[in-house]
Amino acid sequence: SEKVVQEMLELAQPGISRVQGLIDDLVSLEQLKSSYEIHAEPVDIGELIYEVSAVARARFALRSLSLNVEVDGGSPPLLLDRKWVARAIHNYLDNAMKYTPDGAQIRLRAFTREATLHIEVADDGAGLPPEVQAHLFERFYRANASGNIPGMGLGLAMVRSIAEAHGGAVYVASTPGAGSTFGISLPIRPASAEAV
Repeated sequence: SEKVVQEMLELAQPGISRVQGLIDDLVSLEQLKSSYEIHAEPVDIGELIYEVSAVARARFALRSLSLNVEVDGGSPPLLLDRKWVARAIHNYLDNAMKYTPDGAQIRLRAFTREATLHIEVADDGAGLPPEVQAHLFERFYRANASGNIPGMGLGLAMVRSIAEAHGGAVYVASTPGAGSTFGISLPIRPASAEAV
């Protein structure tokens, strides 16, 4: 009957949405690897961090997670792809939220060191052993294989692709029992150096 068909469609919808999300993420990864979709423009990194964190705070509040943001002041606009760098920060925050207990604090900070912009997300989660850290940025790798953490294991792989498409890199520092810090390092290309 029509009612049964409708109920079956409603049951299937979350699965369809997950598959569509997986396809979208895989397409995005391929675009990034080819650098077709990198469109650099002058970006105020402080403003970008503020925008991403403002969106994240609402989701964090549902878990009583607090988000502490620190941005080095006075950084000039940098040539970055605004959309993709925002996606990288979002993916790091999403990852931290998945693995951090309710009520904890997550820290998002941006700073420059020796012509490199660093964006880091630190959490108070369980931390990760070295053998896990070595695989975190691989496609479909899941640090928690029990299946109770949502996602397809593409979020961190996408951050790596975004960093590499900008000529940068990703890194992680973690100690079991003492949380994790995930970072992205991007070579600083001042917007003032852009060809006129």
